[in-house]
Amino acid sequence: SIPSDLEDLCFRQGVVPFSGETDSFNPARQRVLKRIETPEKEKDRTIAESMRPGYEWDGTVIRPEMVAVYTYKATPVPEEVRSSDE
Repeated sequence: SIPSDLEDLCFRQGVVPFSGETDSFNPARQRVLKRIETPEKEKDRTIAESMRPGYEWDGTVIRPEMVAVYTYKATPVPEEVRSSDE
């Protein structure tokens, strides 16, 4: 009950929560808590999961949203494939 009471009190003072506005990572409004490696280049620096909401007051971020972000990592090419291509 206390967390919801605090959220209500903050809301009455103009502090509003935000999360998941876009799929891409925005360092001005978000902080990375966890990185998840992916072989898909198009997912690089996109949000995998919103872990905690952020809060803003009068258009100013007072606590950034905490997120998990995908990080591109190329899949290594096996030796036999590289030598047969040369």
